[in-house]
Amino acid sequence: NFCSERRDTLKPQAALDAPRLIGSLTLPADAIAVDLAGDVAYVAADGAGFEVVDFAPPGGGTTTTALPGLGSAVHVAVDGSVLSAALAGDNRFALVDRSTTPAFPILSELKRSGTLQGLTAAGGRVYAYERDATGVGSLTVIDASDPRSPTRAGTLVTRSGAPTAAGVADGGCLVSIWARSALVTFDVRDDARPVEAASVTEAGWDLANVAVDK
Repeated sequence: NFCSERRDTLKPQAALDAPRLIGSLTLPADAIAVDLAGDVAYVAADGAGFEVVDFAPPGGGTTTTALPGLGSAVHVAVDGSVLSAALAGDNRFALVDRSTTPAFPILSELKRSGTLQGLTAAGGRVYAYERDATGVGSLTVIDASDPRSPTRAGTLVTRSGAPTAAGVADGGCLVSIWARSALVTFDVRDDARPVEAASVTEAGWDLANVAVDK
């Protein structure tokens, strides 16, 4: 669990393999964020809402539009049968039953006080990154074990700026990119008391996204 790593031992690692393109699909709007569940990709496609892309088999892809009419989609996270969908403009996100297709019924909605900067989800928890009017970022843990009645479990006010991307690792550890220049980990094993565990930055970094290989 690299959330427990010392700050001076959290270092970038070289890629093991060179990535290669095996397929692509044109969407009706910009793909802002994406999360995967098996062979299905859930894409926050800005003004087009959410696009559900089936990549089985790889190399091509078919797409359907989910949740039309809810405004611009800016963040998305999948946890089991629940899709967390962040919507631009009014700082809210919806919990959606992704197992009921093509209806994708909304189970609940939450309004946030700050500007949502990112979402990730795991183990019945949704982790929401926000930025307030003064530019200070925070991490909020949402208990979504009952997706029809989510509740706030804890909040950590962190640092200036806000994350541009986030991922979940095993053992209650979050990984995020902060202000495009730092890789930051958070220990969220205690819902009520999330804490920053470690951070690393390198000269010249301009980071845009992060993924965790469990």
